[in-house]
Amino acid sequence: MNKCKSAAIINLLSKKWNLLILKKLNDEKKVRFKDFINAGINPRILSARLKELESAKIISKKRFNTLPPKTEYKLTPAGEELVLCFKKLDSWIDKWKVL
Repeated sequence: MNKCKSAAIINLLSKKWNLLILKKLNDEKKVRFKDFINAGINPRILSARLKELESAKIISKKRFNTLPPKTEYKLTPAGEELVLCFKKLDSWIDKWKVL
């Protein structure tokens, strides 16, 4: 039986903090781990969410060999296109007054 592809991405995106992470990356383009912590996300949960989004190829991670270590995250082209889907969804909501 075929699984619904939409259900898998909705499941990933509906996890706590994932939409906030995507919004922050869309707004700021490149974000360091500590900047997410400053937004109030628990470091353990943040680490898990970032790994999931990276595994799904929605975000990418770049490590710098500096002291202290520096890590930056940004949207991949797939992540940027996903954000466009949200904008399209916003237009649909406005058009049909569903909320």
